Amino acid sequence: MDPAARSLLLLWGFMGSGKSTIGRELAARAGVPFVDLDEALESRASMSIADIFAKRGEPFFRELEKRALEELLDEGGKAVVALGGGALLDERLRARSLADAFVVTLTAPLEVLQLRLVGKARPLASRAAALFEERKSAYLEAHRTVDTSGDDVGAIVETLLNTWSGWRRG
Repeated sequence: MDPAARSLLLLWGFMGSGKSTIGRELAARAGVPFVDLDEALESRASMSIADIFAKRGEPFFRELEKRALEELLDEGGKAVVALGGGALLDERLRARSLADAFVVTLTAPLEVLQLRLVGKARPLASRAAALFEERKSAYLEAHRTVDTSGDDVGAIVETLLNTWSGWRRG
């Protein structure tokens, strides 16, 4: 696919990296739809992510997540999509996403991410340190990596708008 035609921007990264917050603002500024993949999955399953993990298990969740992302990639179009932190761990899906969309990893030091997770219900939070290490190399495969530890959402959004715009032009 021609890089200029690929207009989905996939925000990926560890839990607490700001994918949903930055994604909503970025989509609003770009004038395109915003999709929070976790929220879409909760709607499809009629239960929270925590309940999906508890009642059906992580493999079931990952399959739902994979199918939903494949549908978005098949549809194409212009949108900003906030992915779950493990959404692109499957190598084939990651390769397809890198070929068909602009993938940006949002990152911050683990200590910053853990502080952002305090008081939030995340099914995998108890394994945060181990997961962070396991996923680090996959996160680096994105087209762009942006550090969100500064918490300046406006500046991050501006950087992403400029980067995405330049990337879409090829």
